[in-house]
Amino acid sequence: MYEIVPRSRTSVAGIDAQVVDYLWSEPHCAEECSPAHILSFSLTAVPRSSRALYRGITRDFEPVGKIVFMPARTEMVGACDGGMQTVMNCRISEDRFETLMGQRCRWSDGELRMGLDLSGEHLFESSARLTREILSPGFANSIAIEAMTTLLLVDVMRSLGRDIASDSSSLARGGLTPLQLRRIEDRIHDTALPLPSVADIASDLGLSGRHLLRAYRQSTGSTLRTSIQRASRERAMVLLRETDLPLKTIAFRLGFQTFGSFSTAFRNSVGETPSQFRRRPH
Repeated sequence: MYEIVPRSRTSVAGIDAQVVDYLWSEPHCAEECSPAHILSFSLTAVPRSSRALYRGITRDFEPVGKIVFMPARTEMVGACDGGMQTVMNCRISEDRFETLMGQRCRWSDGELRMGLDLSGEHLFESSARLTREILSPGFANSIAIEAMTTLLLVDVMRSLGRDIASDSSSLARGGLTPLQLRRIEDRIHDTALPLPSVADIASDLGLSGRHLLRAYRQSTGSTLRTSIQRASRERAMVLLRETDLPLKTIAFRLGFQTFGSFSTAFRNSVGETPSQFRRRPH
């Protein structure tokens, strides 16, 4: 069983901010799928074993911190061992978020996980200042709430690794930001992970596949598929030179469905078959 006790609330267009007390008399588990973005700031200690997961995204519960950002229309399951918690909840409609931030975001799995436990001095200060305004409204309260919420959202987006100003100006030109390009390069060349597809990278960046392909070419003058194929060729050459792995194993590790398709792609790129390349002195 649990009880919610509202303490103070302020609403302006598309923004609903309130401070509430949560009272859990026993271990508690609840589901949330809000049509609005939610930023929660815990004013008291986080209850013991506070944890959460996103349905269809994370299999295991992950720890929840004092500042949590849950994007709209994402299914979160939260749990704790019980107790009392005072929280500032700021709900921002999707339309209002798009107006304030200049973009309607798609969220990667990594960003969703990061949002469960945000940190940073600026983010903490922005959350605390908004909380004070909710509890003790002052002159031009609605204007202050909107301004503080905007600043808070900027701090959230920066904590998630996004650059609002760069993203907006770059997307307006049809290209990608330096941060997005760096994330693509890191993902393609991370040999600890399987070679990504265009769909994988699009999901990581929160973009559609079609927009990603167009924006990548606009920014680099080359195609993303060419970059992925080049990375695949480089990985294949390293595996052929430095390991004794069977050729079929290398093909499957690189994401090819058959050895024949791998052999054809390698020959077209390098000018010789994988077997010929492996036998040649290096």
